This record gives sequence, structure tokens and C-alpha cells, in this order.
Amino acid sequence: MKLLKVILIIFIFAVIPVKESFSMEIIAGPRIWYVTWKPWLSDAGQTAADRYFGLSNIEMGGGWMYGGSAAVRITNDISISASYLYGTLASDFGISDRGNISGDDIEFEQRGNTEINRHDIDLAVSYSISSMFKIFAGYKYQPVSAKLKSSGADYNYNVSAGNYNTTLMEMDSTNQSPAAGAGLVLQFADKFLFSANLSALYMFGSMDYKHTRNYYEDADLSDAPDTEKVTGEMDLHGWGFNFEPSAVASLTDHFFFVLGFRYQMVVMEGEYKGDSGTIHYSDMYDHVYGLYLF
Repeated sequence: MKLLKVILIIFIFAVIPVKESFSMEIIAGPRIWYVTWKPWLSDAGQTAADRYFGLSNIEMGGGWMYGGSAAVRITNDISISASYLYGTLASDFGISDRGNISGDDIEFEQRGNTEINRHDIDLAVSYSISSMFKIFAGYKYQPVSAKLKSSGADYNYNVSAGNYNTTLMEMDSTNQSPAAGAGLVLQFADKFLFSANLSALYMFGSMDYKHTRNYYEDADLSDAPDTEKVTGEMDLHGWGFNFEPSAVASLTDHFFFVLGFRYQMVVMEGEYKGDSGTIHYSDMYDHVYGLYLF
């Protein structure tokens, strides 16, 4: 919470008008981004037990994120920027499979949906090498919470019996990402320009996990269930990159319009520690992309 307060204070001071004697330029406004997201969770579902909960078949999802951005040019060469976006992203998942789960030969089917609440808080400092090139360093703070609700059925061939279930998985994570990169700016006319930024990032964070599964004997779920609860935590880290081209149109001396596209890819790995022991995951690809307006 202290870090969030510091970021908010910086953001507030970034958008307060200053006296002309400081010779600063300030740009601020609302921002909207439509996000398409393939979460790394779909690559985490690689074991039979993970597939049992439907993780391996999480589909590409998406949703709108809303917020604002501000930038302050403090000298002719140096500028500071901040942005905040929040949104809810949704996706579906489902699987029919058969595998060895805790020593039992089980055939199963599981289908459900995912709801992810995501906050993106970004800070950056950039230095203009020339009118066309700049370098920058940035930092992202990203709290994410996810709920995966599903229902399904399974049949255990070892004991010749089956059951039905409802499942709720909840995941709360906090990710941080320092980044550095370079940008290109091309002026086409007095009122139009094109820019493109490319950066490398290192993401790290932790996730708290819990799931509750209710087992029923009947398909109508009317009998009293047997309940299974599992908790655990996972440390995550990975390398990736951002690519962000945009077109800027100056409408007046004080108003402009930006249409941009952002693509981010991170290759994650992590170690899960839970009631069932420790599991190492690798090669988990997280993809995020979409158009934004500013």
C-alpha cells in the first residue's frame, strides 16, 4: 500500500498545472485499451492434475481497461510519465481428457469461465538523444486477481465409480517489472507524427492460490457434497519485451489524439508450493496485445 500511495502522489503532481517560470510541458488525459490476453496459466496446466481442473484449455480472452496517462517534460531532453489502467478480462476454458491423477486412472470433463481483474501502474523516465531517437527506463506494478469457476464430471477406472463437481479456483498475484528500451519518432507534417517503442523487461512476483471443489454423486447436484480445499503459493519470474507503435494527430495547440497498439510477451517460470508438495513450471508464455486511445 505504501508503494501505491507514492505512485499516486507522483501521478497527482504530474498532472497539476505549473507556473510558466518552470518552463515545463505537461500532457495529460484519459486512456482506454482493449486487451486480448493469453494468460500464462494455460501453459501451467501441463500435468494430468492441472488438466483435471481445465487450466490447459484456457482460451484467449479479453476486455476493456480504463484509466489515464500523464507526461511532464522537465528539460528539453528529459521527461517523466505515469499511467494507470484497470479492467476486467474474461475467458472460457474446457477439456475432456484421461490421465493418471494421484495414482488413479481417471477420465474427466471440466468446463468453466475465468474472470481476471488487472491493475497496470507504469512509471517511466525518457531521455531524447535527438529529435528522432530516445532511450527510456520504466517500472510496472501490477496486482492481478483471478477467479476460475467450473463444473464437470469424472470416472475412476480403478474403483469403477464416478462423480460430479463444482470448482472455484482463486488466485491473487502481485507482479513487478523493471524495463528499459528505445524509441523512434518520425514527423510527417506539422500536425502528424509516428512513434514506436521497443523495450525489454524482467517480471517477477508471487501468487497465492486456493481452490475449493465440491463432489456430488448425482448430476443434479442435490446431494450433500464432499468438499476438498487446497491452498498454495507460487513464485514467478521471467523475461519478455514490449512493442508499442502509435500515431499522433495534433488537433489544436492544446489537444491531440493518439491511436496506438501494444504487444507484450513474457516467458515465465515458477515454483509452486502447496499441500501436494513442490512443482516447478517453465516455458509459460504470457501474451497481451490490443489497440489503445489516448
